[in-house]
Formats: sequence, C-alpha cells, structure tokens
Amino acid sequence: MQPQPLRLAWRQAGRQLRRFAVLLLFVVALIAPTLASGSVLPSATSASGQVNAHSAVRIEPAPAENAPGPVVKVGLHVRNIYDLSLVDQSFLAEGWYWLDWGPDVEAILKRQRIEPRDIVELANEIELGQYSSQEISPASQVLSKPGRYGITVRFSGKFYVNDIPQRYAPFDPQRLSIQVEVKAESLAIGRQALRLEPAIPADQIAGEQVDLGGYELDRVSWERSQLVYPEAFLPQGKFSRVSAVFVYGKNEWAMFLKWIFPVLIVMAIVIVSPSIEGVLGDIRLAIPPSALLTLVVMQDTFKNSFPPAPYLTYLDELYVYSYIICLAIFLLFLVGTNLIARAGEDQREAITRRVNRIDAVVQVSTLMGFVVVGLGGW
Repeated sequence: MQPQPLRLAWRQAGRQLRRFAVLLLFVVALIAPTLASGSVLPSATSASGQVNAHSAVRIEPAPAENAPGPVVKVGLHVRNIYDLSLVDQSFLAEGWYWLDWGPDVEAILKRQRIEPRDIVELANEIELGQYSSQEISPASQVLSKPGRYGITVRFSGKFYVNDIPQRYAPFDPQRLSIQVEVKAESLAIGRQALRLEPAIPADQIAGEQVDLGGYELDRVSWERSQLVYPEAFLPQGKFSRVSAVFVYGKNEWAMFLKWIFPVLIVMAIVIVSPSIEGVLGDIRLAIPPSALLTLVVMQDTFKNSFPPAPYLTYLDELYVYSYIICLAIFLLFLVGTNLIARAGEDQREAITRRVNRIDAVVQVSTLMGFVVVGLGGW
C-alpha cells in the first residue's frame, strides 16, 4: 500500500490538474465553435460595389438598355493596371475611353452649352492633382460614324477601391473598377438625363498589361447603375454610371504556403510540446511564450498587408485560437511543473504519470479544436 501522505498528495495533484483540464476544455469548446461559425463578424459590405448602408447616396439598378431617353455609348480600353495597394485601397491605370452619341444628345449639349469633355468623369479617380492626366484625341471627330458624334480621351490616374473583402483573407478575390459617370448635373435631371451604356463587349476592355504580381485576372465585366443623391442636395438627379470591373483571384496554394503554413508549423510545435516529459519543466515552459511571440510578429506582418477591417478575417480567427492555446498550454505546464517540483521523492513518479496523462488529454483536445476552427471558419 502507498503511504498516507503519498496518497493524499497524489489525489490533491490529480484534483488540481483535473480542474484545470476541465476549465481548459470548456474554453476550447466555447471558443472554437464561435470562431468557426463566424458569429464574431458584423454584416460586412458586399462585393457588389454598393455604398455604405449609412450613406445618404443610393446606388440603384440602371434602366433597361432599350428604355426611352438619350443614350451615350461608352467604350473603354485599359492598357495598363499597376501599383495595386490594398493598404491604401488604390491602384494606378491608364488607357482610353470614348463616347459615342446621336443627334438628340448633340442637340442637348448645344442647347446647354456643354463641352463634350464635360459629359462624363471618372468617378472613383482620386488625387487628381498628382496623378490625373486626360488628353483628348484630335482624331475624335474623324473616328465618329456618319450621323454620330464622339470624343476619345486618353487617361492616366489613380483609382480608389471602395471595398477590400477580407472575410477569407488571404484568399479573397479583389475587385478593381474604373467608373465612368455622368458629370454635368443638368444631364442627370428630368427627361434630358443621359443614360450611359457599354459600347463594346467586356472581353475587349483589358489590354496587354493588366496582370498584377501575385494575382490572376479571373474575369472582366461591365456593371451599369445610377447614383441618386439626397433630395435636399440635388432633387430628382440620377447620374448614370457604367463600370469596368476587373476581378483578380489569388493562387490558393501560394497563399496557403505564404500565410497559413507557417502558423500550422508553429502550432504543431506547441501542440506536440505536452509530449515532453513532465519532469523537463524548464524546457516545456519555454515553448509557449516563444511560439506566442512568433505568432504576434507573423500576424503583424499579415495585417500590414491589408487595410484595417471591422471584423475578424479567416486568418485572424486562426491567430486568436492559437493565442488561446499558447496561453492554456503554458498554464498547464506551469501547474504541472509546480506540482512535480513540490512533490517529495517518493511522490514524484506517481504525480509525473498523472501530469503526463492530463497533458495527453489536453493535447488531443486542442488539436481537435484547431481543426474545428480551421475547417468550420472556412
């Protein structure tokens, strides 16, 4: 039979470790489904390019292409897209756009004394003084068809990206658009409101230099809409808009190796660390803090590649759960190391066995929780 002090110490150590293990499993069971379900996310802006829900400006569907009213055909050829910055939510582009209209629109322009260059503007162009450049082609009238009027403009500028989707970062596709919108207010009110329509198929928009490093161009499309301002600002004004949308995807395997794989390697070391014998307390205690510091640096590098998001991204969820596991395993090692250090020589072997068994249970539980967060969060 075991001596009475040994049995009491063994039971006390077992109770302490069981309480801690139950608490740890409860935290894992609580956090993992929450992160996996995405319930920490608010309703993020959709990828359709709509304005913020609190904005006073509305974006409505455009009228049908065969609807009555004056029409201006818009063509766009983007020669070059470069210098995409997700942090600044901007990119640079250059190319040509051209307008084509009939006698009815020409009569409206002459009556209102509106120059052809003032019919439209590039709505999402920013930092005009530094980047914007527009040059009207001298051959505009020559290129127009008989009985038609037109203008051709070569542009170069910096464009704003309204929405950077990050829910599944770093795997989210990115939508870049160049928005051509009616500029003159008098051309957006009443019966004389112009309607912009694409003049060419979407597959003719992209030029030869629209590839971006680290991205693959998935598709190019036209989007038609109309912008409605508040009544107090501009009564009954509906500004027609056509947007050339470039959708860039990412190489999933490359993104996995760059951002996800390092996290898995660090967490594999942490989750395997309870397999180290409980008597090697100094070695065990050093692993979770080192892993935690590594994770912090890795997440900071990742966050510096994207603008701030009002919700947790997929990779953020993995980092949050990894932080919890590092802290939990560190506390587990702390409790186990203290129990073994305080035990007498005749008690140490039995307490070490109990510590190792509890470590194995926590090890399996944290691994299952990581799988739940990784798969469920996707």
